[in-house]
Amino acid sequence: MKKYMIEEVNGSVELQMEIKNKIRNIAKELGFAVSGVAEVKEINTILNLKNWVELGCHADMEWFRKSIDTREEIRIWFYESKSVIVFGYPYWHKCCIDQIAMYAHGYDYHKVIKKKIKSIALLLSTIIEKLKFKISVDTGPVHEKEWAVRAGIGWQGKNSLVINPIMGSWFLLGILIVNICLPRDKEIRNQCGDCRKCIESCPTEAINYKGYIDCRKCLAYHTVENKDIIPSNIKDKIKNTIFGCDICQKKCPWNENKILYDNKGFCILGDIDKEKIIEMNDKELAIYFGKTPIGKSRINRFKRNIEIYKKNRE
Repeated sequence: MKKYMIEEVNGSVELQMEIKNKIRNIAKELGFAVSGVAEVKEINTILNLKNWVELGCHADMEWFRKSIDTREEIRIWFYESKSVIVFGYPYWHKCCIDQIAMYAHGYDYHKVIKKKIKSIALLLSTIIEKLKFKISVDTGPVHEKEWAVRAGIGWQGKNSLVINPIMGSWFLLGILIVNICLPRDKEIRNQCGDCRKCIESCPTEAINYKGYIDCRKCLAYHTVENKDIIPSNIKDKIKNTIFGCDICQKKCPWNENKILYDNKGFCILGDIDKEKIIEMNDKELAIYFGKTPIGKSRINRFKRNIEIYKKNRE
């Protein structure tokens, strides 16, 4: 197979389209339901991000504040970037394990999606001389939702999640940033309209009408990230979860088509034995939940959540 120089690719729209189609086809083979491309410009400011942090909506997740400038401008992280390729990996599946957010039912998505994207990047490296790339799967200093919008994956709903008109919001994002130009995809118009179902369904009023999520009120934040005592006004609302929260997604009208993307092989969890978990230590918890995202959690936090859940269900 012929290997192209960066200059050849960046100077040929026809070649760029050929490479983009190759990426899209491989992505589908790897299980991505959707993919799109956004253009990296000279200035790529992410609006409202600093304001969200200044309002304290990031709670105690200080990595947001420390990396805010990089998150706001992708070229600080990868100066030679030309295109941002965004992939959407579906995770909705028929399941009766409601107490754990659905994204955590499968293998750790950070590793799964990164491995898939890396295989795409390495393949591109075999046909493009001096290709440079970076990958982010909810770990890099990148505002992935904004880039997903710019890549035509969907629009950002009032609950801050990216909504695709066909598969709703039940998908995880992965990003491949490259130093080659690719044809960008057209953004999708925001179609939430006057709907307020996600806002009204949130038991702690964590969803701001401007599309902000106040993590200080969010059940997902408190049951996954919060290492300390959960405030009593939030604790009282924990009645349907012990890890994460899917309430706003379940109420979103755009998720009614989720059956079309039933990822039957996603869930690896069995029944959750809460009584057994309470008696575990950190090592035993990691073994019990195997290679799911829950395996990284600490047993004290998990026990705290279970005890709150049980008390509120009495």
